[in-house]
Amino acid sequence: MRRRFLGERVVPTILILWICVNFGINSGFAQTEGKYRVELVVMPWVRPNEEMTVQITTFLDKYKPPEPGQPPPPLSPEDWVYIGNVTVRFEVRDEAGNTVDLNIPQGLRTNDNGTLEITFNAPSREGKYTITAYTVIEGVECSDSHEVMVSTEEQVAPTPVPTPTPQPITNLFGTQLFYIAVVIILSIVAVVAAVLAIRQKRMMKRKFLVASAVIVMIVAGAIGATYFLITPPTPTSTPTTPTGLPTTSSYLAEFRSHPELFLSHTRILHILFEDQSGSRIANLTGVQEVKRDGSTVNLTIHYSLVCDPSIENLTVDSCMLWLITEGPYPVPIPTPNTINLTLRNGEIKIFYNGLDEFGEKWEYALLTVVSDIKGFEIQFSKGGKWTSEEKYYYFNIVEDLFECLYLNKTEVETETIQIKTV
Repeated sequence: MRRRFLGERVVPTILILWICVNFGINSGFAQTEGKYRVELVVMPWVRPNEEMTVQITTFLDKYKPPEPGQPPPPLSPEDWVYIGNVTVRFEVRDEAGNTVDLNIPQGLRTNDNGTLEITFNAPSREGKYTITAYTVIEGVECSDSHEVMVSTEEQVAPTPVPTPTPQPITNLFGTQLFYIAVVIILSIVAVVAAVLAIRQKRMMKRKFLVASAVIVMIVAGAIGATYFLITPPTPTSTPTTPTGLPTTSSYLAEFRSHPELFLSHTRILHILFEDQSGSRIANLTGVQEVKRDGSTVNLTIHYSLVCDPSIENLTVDSCMLWLITEGPYPVPIPTPNTINLTLRNGEIKIFYNGLDEFGEKWEYALLTVVSDIKGFEIQFSKGGKWTSEEKYYYFNIVEDLFECLYLNKTEVETETIQIKTV
């Protein structure tokens, strides 16, 4: 009687619970953590009809933004899982929003490592253009846009765009579905074997079916546990040497002989707000300092506000992400987490304070910074407010760290915003 109770009640119950657990675990893994992204890197300034190079990277961004009130965590190459063989479509528009045909081939695909590099001629007319890359990754529509200034008045040296060559990680979602299907099939087989064992009157066949059910259950459990414990391969960087891209900084010798010339870089941004008559009513100042102490680099940002008594406060949205990597190869940057900041007249607030390091034996250290200011809102003392969604890039750079620090420079930039509606 006890054996019959075990065979007819306990074993099926265990099998059903096991199916539920396996389905729950693998369903969780089917929903890949992170966000599919396409990263577009372009030269910010070119001459009319000049050749320009753009690079596309398609990847799964697994970067987790910080909790509210916490500083952004350090970036790691493990935050990006590169997705290859993705079709990319390009679109170019002028300042008026009209489409501009630059004869960019359509239907191009990223390679197995998730990268694509193409070269084409810039527009013939001067002006500001927006280049957008569109992709669909695992059914998710992704896009990235960047502005390019076409002008004969100034020529900025193009920023090299090659990225590290990661281990290809493709069809990640398909692998997850395969694991789930195998576990479900084996679990169903185990349940069928258990049911047949319960209905079987001959003792030998019953024992055989029960044993088969237990074996299949163990195999399914082993597969599920293996999939649960194994993490996706981490993309690694295999440095290559693209044509014309130096692997040693031109400032390295000077840095090693005169390190006192490479201590800091300061950038000051004044954003001036004027009313309709042209009178200045507010000055928002952002100061960003990059300071070196040995091989440790400290980056700080603080904002201050001086304004007319008619203004109660000024609110802005700002973001900050940065890292230092070895070699001249830019890496994709996760979407920064935006933080809201409110200032009153005479207030100074520290927005960011963080550290990163470079190796003492590095011959090239690349500084990558993403930071912008946007979402301005002025609250007036007598009621009413003014808002603007304009974005003013503050310190977006991909630059040789030693070049950035050389001569301990201080740069000052001024932007003026006219308030049209109060």
